[in-house]
Amino acid sequence: MGRRGGGRRGLPRVPYDALVEEGSGGGRRPDGCGRGSAGGGRVAVEPHGAGAEGQGVRGCSWASACGAAWAAAGLLLLALAVSASAGGRAEQPPPPPERALNPYVLALLQSYPADGTHGYWWPKDGSYDGTTCDLVYQGEVVARGEPGRRTYCCGLTFEVWLRACEAWWRRHRPSAGHLRVGDLDAAGLRKLRAEWFCARGGRGGPVDALVPRGLGVRIERLQDARPGDFVQLWRADRSGHSVIFLGWERQGGEIAGIRYWSTQRATRGIGIHREYFAGPRAVRRDELYIARALLPAASAD
Repeated sequence: MGRRGGGRRGLPRVPYDALVEEGSGGGRRPDGCGRGSAGGGRVAVEPHGAGAEGQGVRGCSWASACGAAWAAAGLLLLALAVSASAGGRAEQPPPPPERALNPYVLALLQSYPADGTHGYWWPKDGSYDGTTCDLVYQGEVVARGEPGRRTYCCGLTFEVWLRACEAWWRRHRPSAGHLRVGDLDAAGLRKLRAEWFCARGGRGGPVDALVPRGLGVRIERLQDARPGDFVQLWRADRSGHSVIFLGWERQGGEIAGIRYWSTQRATRGIGIHREYFAGPRAVRRDELYIARALLPAASAD
């Protein structure tokens, strides 16, 4: 079962502009997720006031978040430790905060309106990719929005991941040209997107997309999950959902469910929602795939 959450309430406050204010040249935006392709206007929009030269996300406009500095973002991530009851054995320790993309992810969540601007729509014909707009990487459209700017879960979470990579790139590689995630060209990014969408038969979503490419690590133990991690969950009724982790829901001191940010019918599009490990649509503990995204390049300058 699920419970409806509220708009932006409960989101960690990490301002986006504070993360990209240094070295904000050559802005571009990330790609999306989804099935098939088609539709969606393509009007180049400069990201958060930074100069964009023909590349980036097309047809998008996001609200700019203001305030605080990058140091505060790192401290916030350290402060947001989420304790949990055991759930599996970790094969490797989670990456230290300075290697994780989480602060950029959390900052970006603040820039999305939670007022129904981007409603939820899961089409049966694969007519768009679930992103808020067309997304461009290395000069090619790699995900398509639709005229109503509606969304579905894996498209939106993929978009956030790519936007977070872009935010980091603009801060730490201002003179390096357009974003390059690892060694991926546009074709490689489309393959990553297909695995993020579980379109190739896998069930791990972001785990399958990021971990084999060295772009993320799998979080095996529930107590190691942190806000800003990417999650593919599956339910007892065989349905699934792609979400961004915010915290665990507890009952009697025990983990009883998950609190997350995504797009879904229950919140009429983008918003915070809760689901639990009991009931006919219970989230399955044994099929919670949690990935922590790493920086798109090996180290910061």
